[in-house]
Amino acid sequence: MRTCGFKLVLIINGVPKQYLPDLSNALAKEMRPLVKTLGFDPLSVSVINDIKARDIGLIV
Repeated sequence: MRTCGFKLVLIINGVPKQYLPDLSNALAKEMRPLVKTLGFDPLSVSVINDIKARDIGLIV
């Protein structure tokens, strides 16, 4: 797993863009013990909305 990059992404349908940074920070804080245990990069946790997920091809 150390040779692969991982990104943990929570997609929330309909959330306004301005709330995403606060939600990402809250999720990262809650997941910090798991992220540390797994040896992931602390910045590997993020929250995006459905619009961003469509833009980057995570959903259709």
